[in-house]
Amino acid sequence: MWSPGQQRFAYFRTHVTLPSTENIFYARFITISDDDHDFYVNGQLAASEHTGTAGPYLTTDILPFLRAGDNVIAIKGDDAAGGCRGVGVKGTIIAHMQDEPPPPSNHAPILAYSQELGYATDGVNPDKGTADLTPLIFKAIYTDEDNDPPASLAVSINNGQGVDLANLAPDTGADVSAVLKDGNYTNGEQFTYASTFSKGQYQYHFEASDTEGSTRLPATGELDFVIDLQPVILIPGIAGSELFHNGEEIWMNVGKMTFDIGDDFLDVLAMNAQGQSVENIEVGDIILEKSILNIWVNLIEDLEGAGYVEDQTLFVFPYDWRGDNRMAAELLNDFINEKRNETTAPKVDLIAHSMGGLAAKQYIIQHGEAALDQLIFIGTPHYGAPKALKVLLYGDQFSIPVLDPDALMRIAGNMSSVYQLLPSQPYVEENETYFIDWADIDEDGITGKLDFSQTQALIGNFDLNTFLRDDAQTFHSSLDNWAPSPALHARTHNIVGCGVGTPGTFISFDDNGDKTVLLRTVSGDETVPLHSARKVNAGSVYYISGVTHARMPDNSLIRQLVRDILGDNQIDLQEDAYEDIRAGVGNCSFSATGHSVHSPVHLHAYDALGNHTGPNAQGGIDEEIPGSSYNVLGDDKFLVLPKGLQATVSMEGTGNGIFRYDIADITEEGEQGGVRFFDLPVTPQTKGEVVFDEDNIAGAILKLDATGDGQFEQTAPPSSVLDAEGVEDFVSPVISLTAPAPDAVFEHHQIAALHGSVTDDTAPLNAAISLDGTTASELDSPASPLAFAHSLPLPTVPLGAHTFSVSARDAAGNYAAAAASFTVIATRASFRGLLDWGLTHGWYPDPKVHKLIAKALDQLPPLPAEPRVLPSKLKKVAVAVIHGIIKLLDTAYQQRKITEEARNMLTGDLVYVREHL
Repeated sequence: MWSPGQQRFAYFRTHVTLPSTENIFYARFITISDDDHDFYVNGQLAASEHTGTAGPYLTTDILPFLRAGDNVIAIKGDDAAGGCRGVGVKGTIIAHMQDEPPPPSNHAPILAYSQELGYATDGVNPDKGTADLTPLIFKAIYTDEDNDPPASLAVSINNGQGVDLANLAPDTGADVSAVLKDGNYTNGEQFTYASTFSKGQYQYHFEASDTEGSTRLPATGELDFVIDLQPVILIPGIAGSELFHNGEEIWMNVGKMTFDIGDDFLDVLAMNAQGQSVENIEVGDIILEKSILNIWVNLIEDLEGAGYVEDQTLFVFPYDWRGDNRMAAELLNDFINEKRNETTAPKVDLIAHSMGGLAAKQYIIQHGEAALDQLIFIGTPHYGAPKALKVLLYGDQFSIPVLDPDALMRIAGNMSSVYQLLPSQPYVEENETYFIDWADIDEDGITGKLDFSQTQALIGNFDLNTFLRDDAQTFHSSLDNWAPSPALHARTHNIVGCGVGTPGTFISFDDNGDKTVLLRTVSGDETVPLHSARKVNAGSVYYISGVTHARMPDNSLIRQLVRDILGDNQIDLQEDAYEDIRAGVGNCSFSATGHSVHSPVHLHAYDALGNHTGPNAQGGIDEEIPGSSYNVLGDDKFLVLPKGLQATVSMEGTGNGIFRYDIADITEEGEQGGVRFFDLPVTPQTKGEVVFDEDNIAGAILKLDATGDGQFEQTAPPSSVLDAEGVEDFVSPVISLTAPAPDAVFEHHQIAALHGSVTDDTAPLNAAISLDGTTASELDSPASPLAFAHSLPLPTVPLGAHTFSVSARDAAGNYAAAAASFTVIATRASFRGLLDWGLTHGWYPDPKVHKLIAKALDQLPPLPAEPRVLPSKLKKVAVAVIHGIIKLLDTAYQQRKITEEARNMLTGDLVYVREHL
């Protein structure tokens, strides 16, 4: 019977008339219902079934309820589970009178495990799996001697919180023996059920019924299977795995770094020109933590708290990070396959930090993505990072305070991995450049913003490894275009750090004649610029501000985010737990103060808690102030401090000379203004402090203690204050010389004039005029142009070649120099002019000597313009007269009637004239 429409309850009633019950041998009523029912005989509840599901068959002995005469049989059906078809009940009465032969006895069915491979002992394959991913398949053989089909056949599964009955269905697979799927139950039929399960430990057994008899397998007790979480593999980045040589830890041996001056022991890690290891290097574990740097420890503990078990469902992938990421990808493939076999998991999740993300993408390019479920990038430089060039040219510390940066520079020159971290072509094209070469630092004749090919050439001009440079370009040509399939795209997550000063652009400029490199910072995670970290096609992107690159896996918010991603939890970035993580770059604003020195000076910064950023006693660099960074490029140091810290900045001299100090107001849009201090003296004893308001750096001053006695003897205001346009000025002033003419020739008694101007877009301007390297005058102008006119009485300089030099500097510190050479000669006329010049310049204590010398000069015959046409007799006369005047000068000097200067100058001219007769 079925209830009409959508009614929940249905009712059935019938009458059975019996003349007597004495000769009834047995009477049974068989019912089955969808969902539940109650069965009444003569108003008494004979049986009920309330499983909430369809079935099973219910056989009820109704003989005790029957009576002679009219018997009322009633059924109430209940659609307890709800649905769209109402309630249905099916019932059959079987009765046998005593004078009839009894029906044959029923044989209970028999259950057995499938004899297929993997099922023979427990009926399930596999017997462990990955939560919500691995399908477990149950198989059992049902046999009934009476050829009765199963009224019910199920596997009872208990996860410790309740029992679930899962019905098995006929197994019609192609591999199933024909006899086990021919419909004949006397020789056995195979049934199956498949499902995935959540994490946990489960018990199960099979059970079956043919309406009259039932059985279970095993006969007593329970079988079990285990469902674990999907395996997770952690992939570290560059410098993230231990490296050993002959059993000794080389990287990261913090103890030896602390006490080995120069860290020469690391040289064993050097590679050859093809990027291959020179020594036999063994790989240890990933670096979980070292010194004050925690990387993976807390994340691993968090994942263990979420149910992962190390070396069972949580694995780490150490590798030789010096080499080619394509080789790392091959090793990763072997590792993934090994762990899949160990765990029987069809897929794994990858968590890749830094360069580990490049290895993960390269693995997919080489081997596909079929083995991956989720892919999580943390701080991956998808398009590379300018900091890699810094490592090659100047070294770096990789956030290890006791590491000598020069040691890393020595071993990085032939590392494939470092070249593969250089900015790729898309990075350069989308950012215009990452090297602006105003000073032509590589002397190839190309200045200004370098495009990708020009930057590649610059790398070669710096004598770096061009083979690895070109190979890295090939590596990125496929990697930069990688995109996941739609299925993996939804399961790819990119975690990006931002809001911290990060190397973005190198700028070469002329600093007082020295080619200097300036480092400009951009928003990023201190190592990877925001622009590079976000360049992957991911289904979910998360931006977290203020976190530094090396510590990203240890960040508490990132750790929580990773747990939620792996657990497929709903992630609501509006929750308090994620207050500093956003799906867009809105929280990546970057506001900092930049300090830089270009000289033998160290900088130190301290925040209110005493955290230090700057050089330490071990020769390394501390970066303890949150969000701060300190980079060293030769003699140039760059300190970036987030605003709002109220940090103090001090300095100490490390050598003799002069230094330049720059302070800049930095945002994510670039430098918004700054101040410059020029030509400050420094010695190894010099100490100093910077007094500045981070919101008004124009009022900054430097206080200098020249002797290191704790007393500030000098307070220096800025040499110039620059706006946003001024700090972007790296063009040198233009010096125009209008006099003297090129290679001019002057006679010794004349006056040489130097005329010209300095023009530049950034004022004020400063110029210095020098003669033969000695400063003659300095000029300043608040506006452009700066015109100059300098007169030089030539009697004040000796005969011969001389050079006027003009150097100029604009407010931004850009330097230019120009020179004009001229020659001073002597003639008969210049000697007389020089003789007369001395009258007004104190040459003659006895003025009568002047007349005496002039009278002697009158005896000198006229000299032609071309000495070679002078007749021999006339030349002898001229030589004799010159000799006589020189003798006269010596006598007058000995008698103190002329000065030494007069004697020397006049004698020099006479000698010059004599030699040119």
